[in-house]
Amino acid sequence: MKRSLPLFLLLLVLSLCGACTDHHAMEQRLAYVSACNRADTVFTSRWLPTVDSLASYFDRHGSPNDRMTAHYLQGRVYHDMGEAPRAIDCYQEAVSCADTTAADCNYYLLSRIFCQKAELFYQQMLPNEMLEELLQAQKYAKLCNDTTTYLIAYERRNCAYSLLNQQDAALSVIENAFQAYQQYGYDDLAANAASTMFIYMVEQKKWKDAKAYMDIYERHSRFFKNGEIVPGRELFYYYKGCYYAGIGLNDSASYYYQKELLLAQNTQDANNIEAAYKGLYELYKSIGLTDSVAKYADLCYLTSDEQYQQSSAQELRHMHALYNYDRNQLLAMTKTKEVAEMRLYLFIIILFTSLLSVIIVFRVRKWRKHKQEELQAIVKEKQREIQLMQEKYDEKIQQQEHARIELSKIQKSTYEALLREKESEIQKRQSEIDELERVLHAKLSIDEEMLSSYICRRFHYYANHPLDNFSSQEMDMLIEMVEQKIPSFYITLHSGKSITQFDYFVCVLIRLQFAQVEISSLTGIASPNLTRKRRQLLTRCFGIQGSAEEFNEIITAIK
Repeated sequence: MKRSLPLFLLLLVLSLCGACTDHHAMEQRLAYVSACNRADTVFTSRWLPTVDSLASYFDRHGSPNDRMTAHYLQGRVYHDMGEAPRAIDCYQEAVSCADTTAADCNYYLLSRIFCQKAELFYQQMLPNEMLEELLQAQKYAKLCNDTTTYLIAYERRNCAYSLLNQQDAALSVIENAFQAYQQYGYDDLAANAASTMFIYMVEQKKWKDAKAYMDIYERHSRFFKNGEIVPGRELFYYYKGCYYAGIGLNDSASYYYQKELLLAQNTQDANNIEAAYKGLYELYKSIGLTDSVAKYADLCYLTSDEQYQQSSAQELRHMHALYNYDRNQLLAMTKTKEVAEMRLYLFIIILFTSLLSVIIVFRVRKWRKHKQEELQAIVKEKQREIQLMQEKYDEKIQQQEHARIELSKIQKSTYEALLREKESEIQKRQSEIDELERVLHAKLSIDEEMLSSYICRRFHYYANHPLDNFSSQEMDMLIEMVEQKIPSFYITLHSGKSITQFDYFVCVLIRLQFAQVEISSLTGIASPNLTRKRRQLLTRCFGIQGSAEEFNEIITAIK
């Protein structure tokens, strides 16, 4: 187990380095696909492996914004491929990835995801769902102060109301949107809204208002080049013809109906062809030209039949999309099962890691306990050696005193040889005493060594300079010095007592003879509170009811 641990750590470091490199590459790939999306790239099926790998990777390693972006791009690919149900699922997954409580939540992207979902629901003829998505888009656009998206989402609500046949609500929405666009200076968006208002006014026969909106649309929209409308918007000429027919300018009405018919025939747009035929039929009917009425009535009927066939084909595509949706639901259930299996796998890994952590903690605690027992044994052995040395010292003092007494007796006698022998003995014993005193004095000079140490002098400096603060490493160095010089200090204060690390630091400062003012400066405890704390520590550590000075004496006496 001990041999395999370094190898495991090496493999872990290598895997983390590889993961960092892969993560940077995946972030660059995500940024590239996002840039392609902003450039209106039409995504095809060849993009699927890229966006699927991005979604899979960032689900495991990315931030909420990264996951939301990856699933959004996945939905954009399905959207361009025409798989609306899959696109909606991806958009919904992107929304669920967003952390709307986070300060860095990408509300800008979130609002656009809801707009994309609303367009898909509009294509699927689901107005209620479209309204719900547009309301969410407005909500998040407001949170990121995106006025443009907020107003566009509000304007699109008129399409949902039109599908619900709530024309009054649709008209109110588009009118409010038009006014808001003008208020904020969005002339092109106001012009687009004006085209819709123009159609509503024509249908309600409000010719004066219709003329105003028509002029705004023609002057400010970007759909006119050299006075001609761009392809795809030829239906505008039908309503312009209706306007001129309504105010009695039949020649102008006929001109725009014919113009729409010509453009629609070039593009083979059955809807615009039918509208042109219908307009000409209504115009000649009001004039009374029966031949033309019959002609365009037949043409209108034939075009309506063709339009009906196209509508049926669209309905079949819609049903096919619903079938695809069911198939995608099955795929979603499969994915859900895979996620559940992955969660079980992660749970097993976490459980194994927790058990391993518990075993490591248990072994470390056992090792620390063994080290403490060894330290206590060493301290007891040193104390016993000091006690034996003190006893030997006392014995030598007694022998020296006895020798002095004998020497005083011999000096009175005439035996010179005995006198020299005793003097030699005294010198020998004096040397032994000097040696013992040197050893004992070395033991007793521990306080001087601690008080003169660099770390102790450094804390005296901090005590007298309150603007400079000591670090936790320096505090550990001070405590470690005291425990090395006085091994019994830690044991005396912690053996069977409940004392915090902060209170232990106060005891270390008292043992190093710091003044009460200095201790107050270092610990931030006021002097009266420090006195009270020392009395509490006296009771807690030694079971004595006494004064703070008594606590100082006991702490200072620990050798």
